[in-house]
Amino acid sequence: MTSPQLVEFVERKLGEHGVAKVVPEDEVIEGHARRLIERTLTKKAIDEMATAIEKMAMEIALPGDLADRIKQTLAERSALSWDQATSGILDEILG
Repeated sequence: MTSPQLVEFVERKLGEHGVAKVVPEDEVIEGHARRLIERTLTKKAIDEMATAIEKMAMEIALPGDLADRIKQTLAERSALSWDQATSGILDEILG
């Protein structure tokens, strides 16, 4: 049996047994639609701000001793990865 034949067979058998697609209640549909709208609006807002944020990030001065600070952090907390250590250091700088 080919894949298309299998799909047709399964769909036919489901139909014979009264199985149909489920459409949720109105409140579930509305909640989901609101989440989709929010996701779309969030993406649009982030896309609009991305260039400005990139420029701001490039203007922030990095500490000259960043590599040394990463090494010191790793010596104190060896379970961290270097990027986790960097993130912690930058969190301190950015407040």
